[in-house]
Amino acid sequence: MAQAKSKAKPKKKSGQKPGRTKIDRSADKIKALELRILGLSYREIAVKLDCSPAMAFNYVSSCIKEQQREPALNLIQIELGRLDEMLFALQKAVLSGNTKAIDTALRIQERRAKLLGLDAPKRVDVGVSGSDDSWRDGIEDLRNDKDTRASIVEITMKLAKKKKEAGNGMIKVDR
Repeated sequence: MAQAKSKAKPKKKSGQKPGRTKIDRSADKIKALELRILGLSYREIAVKLDCSPAMAFNYVSSCIKEQQREPALNLIQIELGRLDEMLFALQKAVLSGNTKAIDTALRIQERRAKLLGLDAPKRVDVGVSGSDDSWRDGIEDLRNDKDTRASIVEITMKLAKKKKEAGNGMIKVDR
């Protein structure tokens, strides 16, 4: 007996109608933003667009984010153009071996890489070397050290004295 193959239904995102294309969703985003600007609530927008209120909110939020991103991308393109012009102006001096021009060109290239996000983030190791209990051993060593204990007692006594002198419980710290 052959089993009938079941047709897999495309998964839909929560609040979306199945079969909506990317173009349909883009149009819905714009319409949702227009309706929100007109003062409609997300529930009212959801009814008009035949989606959930959460999806109406997502449409509006997404549209706003895209509009905010566009000017930033334009600014980056302008800055990259300026950097290109500077590099072009330095080209002859760099090729002739002028060290000042080479340094300037390198700084321009660093700025360009930073704008484009090409540099990998610097990795900082914040791990503790030694066993997991090594910090406990260090604290225990400090507790057993007579000089450290004497320093802690001395600092505590000075703080208590200053607190007593202040009279109001506030300690004035000398800087």
